[in-house]
Amino acid sequence: MAIIEENALSKKLERKIILYLVNIDNYHSKFNQLKDLMEYFKYKKINFAIIDIEEEQLKKFKNTPLATLLFNFKIPYYPTFIPEHTKRYFSRVILKKEDQIQNFKEKLDKLPDKNSSKGNSLKFWIELYTKELIENRDFFNLKIKPQYLAETILKKIEECREKVITFIHLGIEKTFPEITKILKEVNPNMDISYLHYLC
Repeated sequence: MAIIEENALSKKLERKIILYLVNIDNYHSKFNQLKDLMEYFKYKKINFAIIDIEEEQLKKFKNTPLATLLFNFKIPYYPTFIPEHTKRYFSRVILKKEDQIQNFKEKLDKLPDKNSSKGNSLKFWIELYTKELIENRDFFNLKIKPQYLAETILKKIEECREKVITFIHLGIEKTFPEITKILKEVNPNMDISYLHYLC
């Protein structure tokens, strides 16, 4: 699966590019801290923000305090593009695993002796499939999704004509290392900073 085109990865951007990574994993409960942090950008020219949401979630996102905050700071924002076939594939894998786990749990619940050999066997499969489910989710969220996030970022950079491009990525902290790795492959001189706001 080619996530980022080879020409995008090989193209070395000559402009000065500054990226700020901001964790919004639990901004609903820490919104005041995030709002205070956004004051940092008040007198900076921010070209755009990329948000770790998909296009179909954009309408709902527009009603959130974070969207209002970006609007007030006059920062245009864009969702992440992930092709439907990719989302469908991983959704099927994850849903199938969830159904299998549920099936095992229902069988276990019906057993009068859950510590019988059959019960222990079912508990083994529940544990194994749960581990595989976590691995499937992590692979999508921490390996596949960051590639599309990086691709979205690169496309928006290419659309900018300014010699100095400053932008924000509002996303999940666990994805930042992979995003940084991909972007640094494209442009080792890209200035990438992670701004902390959570206590």
